[in-house]
Amino acid sequence: MPQQVLYFDELWVGQEFMTGARIISMEDVEAFARLSGDLNPVHLDEEYAKSSAFGRRVAHGALTVAAVSGLLSPLLAESTLAAYGIDRLRFRRPVYPGESLRVVMRVAALEPIDDHSGMLKLHCRALKDNNEAALVGLFSVILKRKRTLP
Repeated sequence: MPQQVLYFDELWVGQEFMTGARIISMEDVEAFARLSGDLNPVHLDEEYAKSSAFGRRVAHGALTVAAVSGLLSPLLAESTLAAYGIDRLRFRRPVYPGESLRVVMRVAALEPIDDHSGMLKLHCRALKDNNEAALVGLFSVILKRKRTLP
């Protein structure tokens, strides 16, 4: 079933949405390490990671951000003109390979830009299986209006 696409002029402050879930696999972690060049052994070496504060291998924080972006994509890709930034980004809990994430988001602000677009600020929480927030942040995107103002 296709998801709703979010347009600037159809949103209101306080509105909430939830994405589907995705599992962060060890293959995801390894591929992200190769792609990013972040080869920190806490992500890749089980023996090393056992002696870390995490106690086992952990997904990259930037991989978690990328997964959030991917989870938001069905709602925003068609209507997004540009990603603007992420404010107050915090990694609250580690994400371990095999855990799933879903995103709960609330419209925090809507700032008109012109007759065709506006800035959407979404307070996002990436939740793990146990409902603990792994990541929180204020994601800002420039969205199209569904209807152009006269």
